[in-house]
Amino acid sequence: MPCKRLTALFLTNPNTYREGRNPPRKNTSDHGLLAYHRRRRKHCD
Repeated sequence: MPCKRLTALFLTNPNTYREGRNPPRKNTSDHGLLAYHRRRRKHCD
């Protein structure tokens, strides 16, 4: 199952903050967020 593999992968390095890393983030419009949740988001069981 892909969810178990991803969980194992993320547990190998669970740090949420990494020193010296600041990736640029862009703001998503409300319409874009709605489209993401409607069509693109995949839920794991």
